[in-house]
Amino acid sequence: MRKLLLLTLVLGIVLVSSGCGTAYRPQQGALIGAALGAWAGQDIGHNTEGTLIGAAVGGVAGAVIGDAVRQYENQNAYQTYPYNYPYNPKLQYNPNQAPQRRQ
Repeated sequence: MRKLLLLTLVLGIVLVSSGCGTAYRPQQGALIGAALGAWAGQDIGHNTEGTLIGAAVGGVAGAVIGDAVRQYENQNAYQTYPYNYPYNPKLQYNPNQAPQRRQ
């Protein structure tokens, strides 16, 4: 029963945090990674130490993955503008038509 309650709590946190539109990708990844790491640490170690280690490792891994996703999205958002949909390989990319990157 306790394991089911913990699983429900972790999945609820993951679902709520994945819908956050205002959070940055690294923060969002850290939150999801820490929740999943804490759940995995508790499931493997069955003690508080395992839970804390899993949360720390998951949080760091989630932040790194979230930052990589953010960088990928930023790079690709400007390379395909303004011909995202539908993709037409005959049209050449014109950097003068693309918006300027924000600093």
